[in-house]
Amino acid sequence: ADEKKYSKETGEVYYIYKRKYLNLTFVFCLNSNKELKKLTIRGSIHKLFNNGLHNANKFSFKDLENTLKTFSDTFGIDLKKCVLYPFEYGNNLYLQDFCKFDAGEIVLNTFCENRKIFNPNVAGLDSSIISGTYNSEYRLKMYVKSDEFPQYCLETLRVETQQKKMRDLNKKGINVVTDLFIVKNQRTLYEKHIDNLKQI
Repeated sequence: ADEKKYSKETGEVYYIYKRKYLNLTFVFCLNSNKELKKLTIRGSIHKLFNNGLHNANKFSFKDLENTLKTFSDTFGIDLKKCVLYPFEYGNNLYLQDFCKFDAGEIVLNTFCENRKIFNPNVAGLDSSIISGTYNSEYRLKMYVKSDEFPQYCLETLRVETQQKKMRDLNKKGINVVTDLFIVKNQRTLYEKHIDNLKQI
């Protein structure tokens, strides 16, 4: 939906336009002269890798890089100028590949992460839980991916680090999209996620 808004600080008129491409949402912020001030893009790069359909399969850092470069070429967007907002990163555990555990049972029997109690992520849905609060530096989310996309995976547990604030990652040099292409930064995200998992 397109919206006309007023700045709380100056009272100046500005406009918000939203457009969709596959699973991505483009939010254009225009000034009173309808000139572009800011573009925000929201959505899963993993889903974009699968034409916006799902994020239930394996997705490597190389897949991330290739998907983003294709996106950049398609829309003519310079990724070096794209500032990262808080984002989610994690892993799918395909339990049928290495054990006989039930993904739903694991979620139901997971109680806390570093003394932060897990709570239902979606009201009334037992197969999705999240730790911490909205004001936490990060939150750990766990859910049954195969319940969400049964046509694409079986007995799959998804665990995500939901980065709520960017201060810690900014200090480590993760600021813009192309920083995600640097192996050292990929290692930082991997180790941070694994450390979070160890707290369960």
